[in-house]
Amino acid sequence: MGVAKFLGAKTAKPVESESPETSTSKSDVAVISEDLPSSIDEEKPAVLENTSWKRHIWDTWGHPDKKHVKIIFKLDVTLLALASMSTFIKYLDKINLSYAYVNGMKEELGIEGNELNYANTGYNIASIICGFPWAFLMVKMNTKWFVVLVELFWILVTFCFSAVKTPTQMVVLRTIVGAFESAHYPALSYILGTYYTSGELARRNVILQSSTSIGSFFAGYVASGTYTGLNGVAGRSGWRWVFIIDGIISLGIIGPQIFFFSDRLSNRKPDLVLNETDIAYLKERRPDQKVDKYDFKLKDLWDAALSLEVWAFWGFGVFQDLASLCSSAYLLWLKAWNKREPGSYTVPQIDHYGSILYAVQTVIALSSGWISDTVCRGKRWPPIVVSGVISFVVCILLGALPVYPNNRAFRFFLYLNTTWSLATAGLYWAWCQEYFKDNLKQKAIATGGINIGSFVANSIVNNIWYKTSEMPSITAGYYISGVNGALYSIDALLLGLWERRKRRRTIGF
Repeated sequence: MGVAKFLGAKTAKPVESESPETSTSKSDVAVISEDLPSSIDEEKPAVLENTSWKRHIWDTWGHPDKKHVKIIFKLDVTLLALASMSTFIKYLDKINLSYAYVNGMKEELGIEGNELNYANTGYNIASIICGFPWAFLMVKMNTKWFVVLVELFWILVTFCFSAVKTPTQMVVLRTIVGAFESAHYPALSYILGTYYTSGELARRNVILQSSTSIGSFFAGYVASGTYTGLNGVAGRSGWRWVFIIDGIISLGIIGPQIFFFSDRLSNRKPDLVLNETDIAYLKERRPDQKVDKYDFKLKDLWDAALSLEVWAFWGFGVFQDLASLCSSAYLLWLKAWNKREPGSYTVPQIDHYGSILYAVQTVIALSSGWISDTVCRGKRWPPIVVSGVISFVVCILLGALPVYPNNRAFRFFLYLNTTWSLATAGLYWAWCQEYFKDNLKQKAIATGGINIGSFVANSIVNNIWYKTSEMPSITAGYYISGVNGALYSIDALLLGLWERRKRRRTIGF
């Protein structure tokens, strides 16, 4: 009751719309037009415009409408915060296999070949198979409970990892994790896209995306601390304790989600966080969310398959994933120095240095989101173009220069800059929600297909040019990542130009 009172769920007063442009008649929302071009227009806020310079830091700072500020604040401290923590635990549980591999799993399980590649391929194949079914299910059931359930399943599998005895068991468990984790990020990105306007979404989506790198960053310290403090306790190796500790942390975050997490706006009911008036206000800002209609037909899939715009967003998933693959060589590069020069790096040092990569990714992600919302005035493509170009240069240099130079500093610097494309992934996820806001079915299909494209591409190239047994000496892999960085930029540039052309056609300037 105290929490509900603090959040104002039962005390908020009606918020009046101060912009006649957002009013929508019943007939306007009775039918969702599927023939309209993908949304290009900016949403017109149902509140006073924020002209304060503080809006460039955070959009509610300095806002003249205090009721608006209160409602958005409640969204931020529940929906955004819990979605970010949820993503944090996903990547904490996802990246722990890489740390376990370099912390003793390889030797204890007798892994000699490319079993780690096979495990990741199994993860990808499961994600491919489950991608579209999850996309349909997440908009058919209460999205809040959908997210909580898939989290519970993968956390259970995380605990099971602590008991693996053979490489085959590792591959099987990783495949099961892929089946459930593939549902997670698309669902969270989709939920955020139903609440926030285009002037608000990118910053929040990159916070969500940054949680992936923060989870990966934190995982390095969990692995290091666990290995140092628990290795051998109760007869278990340190890397086995990592999975147990990660699972316990993950369970602790699910509790608040059960009480305070959000369903999609179109299906939202009054609860501890938002009352009926709050929900009505949010829907007034987003008229497309006044109707919850998702009757999928085969024709909807066919229409999406024929849409070049949908393929452009699926292309982002492919190009970004392949451009970022070479970052997986970083930890193995550090470990490989111990064979060339014994004693180069201890296990905790490898974990600590590995975490720096994710700190860099976080800074890039947050910066790109703020720049997109402010300097670029809501345009998503400029930061994506820049990140793709940098990825191209970095990966080409990694392929062209010696793997084990006399001076390690420059190559160390290059590895730390291999996540530029991955860092801007939050922008194309946000862009997808905005681009298809007038076609809810196509938005769900496009959102669900982004990861499928990346998993298909990853499954093909990972076992050929990014073999664990050959890392970090994967010259062809570095060049492939570089080419995909360039394609990532080209995709964003072409879609940005096409968006501009459609805007001019739609609103006449």
